[in-house]
Amino acid sequence: MDNIYNPDNLYQKYITSVTMPDFDFMIQYAEKLNSSTVEFRHYHPYYEIYYVTSGRLHVLVQEQELTLSAGEVLYLSPNINHHVFHEPNEKKEYFVIIFDFVSKVSSKSLFGALEYKEIQQVLDLIVHEKYLLSRETFHGTRLLNQIWNEMKEKRIGWASVTNVLFYQFFIQALRHINDKVSSQQKPDGILNLGLEASKYIHMNYQHEITIDSVAAHLNIAPRHVNRVFQSLFGTTFSKTLSILRMEYAKDYLCNTDYSIEEIAHIVGFSSPKSLQKLFKEMEHMSMSEYRKTR
Repeated sequence: MDNIYNPDNLYQKYITSVTMPDFDFMIQYAEKLNSSTVEFRHYHPYYEIYYVTSGRLHVLVQEQELTLSAGEVLYLSPNINHHVFHEPNEKKEYFVIIFDFVSKVSSKSLFGALEYKEIQQVLDLIVHEKYLLSRETFHGTRLLNQIWNEMKEKRIGWASVTNVLFYQFFIQALRHINDKVSSQQKPDGILNLGLEASKYIHMNYQHEITIDSVAAHLNIAPRHVNRVFQSLFGTTFSKTLSILRMEYAKDYLCNTDYSIEEIAHIVGFSSPKSLQKLFKEMEHMSMSEYRKTR
């Protein structure tokens, strides 16, 4: 019999979570099922998603009979009576995930709060409608295969990776209800000031750059700039600026016939002597010698 239940399959029986700054995605249960599954009419205080991977699934939601084909997704509100009709002779496979979405009211993160709000708005729509059925084909099989491979192979970090993949499945499924562009235009988190400062130097090395201009770009006090560079790169702002300019000077030495004076001006040095001195100190050869070796 092809549809005998196989316990060696995608099955998450532990309550686990993906923790975000402003919310927890709580996985109550997840499993890949087939025609052998027998279900009784029930309800629970959690959201639920049915995703059909092959065949057709007949579901009773409250008093409404629904038919789902492969690729279609059913979203259920908490506390809604439902069950799958047992049809052992009709081959099918489907994935079920039961989850909760829990706010952390004490969080102070602006962008995390925005992400929570946008997701909760979609979930509120499900609650309002009691259930939603998406007829648009959802390509979730690849994610389920990734989850199953993580569960089978159990490599380092597999449990965390599995939870993140469940969360990814949840988000991808929600986008079938609401595919609008998010209002959140940058990720949640603290700006890496050192890397942002170095990016600023890369973009502006040909122009005058001062501690004050970097501080203004980062929206911090000038006295903090050296502290940022020392903590992340182990050197000062001025040293970092000079070394990066020297590295850009190498490009001009190798790829142009510009004089050393011209190169020094292009990369932002106040005088050719300053560039030549630093180059000799760092590369243990003169700029002319370096050009000849390239």
